[in-house]
Amino acid sequence: MIEFTMSINLDVKPRLVYVTDQNSLETSIDGLTSFILVVPQETISDLDNIKDLKSHSNYQILLSYRNKSYELLFQSYFSHKEISFLFPEDFKEKYVFFIELYHQLITSNSKNSFLDITMNNQLNLKFINHFTLKNSDERWACFDEIRRFTETLPCFSDFSNIIDVVASELITNSFYDAYRDPITNLSVIPNRKVSFSLPANHKIEVKIAVDNSYFWFYIKDSFGTLNKDTLFKALDRAASEKQVKLNSPGGAGIGLYMVFLWSTELYFCFNKNISTEILCKIKLTKRNKEFDQNSPFLTIIEKSN
Repeated sequence: MIEFTMSINLDVKPRLVYVTDQNSLETSIDGLTSFILVVPQETISDLDNIKDLKSHSNYQILLSYRNKSYELLFQSYFSHKEISFLFPEDFKEKYVFFIELYHQLITSNSKNSFLDITMNNQLNLKFINHFTLKNSDERWACFDEIRRFTETLPCFSDFSNIIDVVASELITNSFYDAYRDPITNLSVIPNRKVSFSLPANHKIEVKIAVDNSYFWFYIKDSFGTLNKDTLFKALDRAASEKQVKLNSPGGAGIGLYMVFLWSTELYFCFNKNISTEILCKIKLTKRNKEFDQNSPFLTIIEKSN
């Protein structure tokens, strides 16, 4: 059985507890073994004033935001490391669904992939293709196949270009950034122009699918070197710096930030030294303006052995 970094009673779903103002909660948290604190963005800096929290260490924060000040959202993490979820304020109807999904994830065993769990009961979902990549050069054929499919979708003209960037960013990072020396934690193959094969027993899995509303992009590496700290640092750096190169040294930069902006739902599942799984749901629409009005929500799941 996989245990999460947060101590959790696996028989009980985590309770959603809302912050009602700067100094109180909607209900007492006494006796709760695990809970997710729903915090409006404007009250996050005053969270330490809530006395009931001081005796609890086993909780996570769902930060609800109204304004798209993403730089401030990402920076909030560095003073409140319990933040694992960023939700647009108008997505409140998804909280119940989210808790159901989250409980399934924390009670799953190591053989269940994040994708398999999130696909449960997705009756309208149609898988288009599944790629298993072992050599870095194989990604080019994968990009071409994804492009051929997205060009058939009834979406605005730049939609295929957006998916091209998503696929390129996440697949390329899985080869050149996720594959790291276990002692130095540096990329084994930092030069992205170098072709190479992954070590034996390692692979990168990519799946694409569609339903009536979204394009689904899933990727899983078998290294598990990405973590929440690194993710937030990359997102914060890309959101705050005026000039960021797509393939900047040290890993994800503006490319990962763009994946965040374009995704209606973005999930990261970190299983340290075993795997990293990423699932993006990107809205299908014929209207570019509607797409640009997207407010993403981000969910981060951390597993430990």
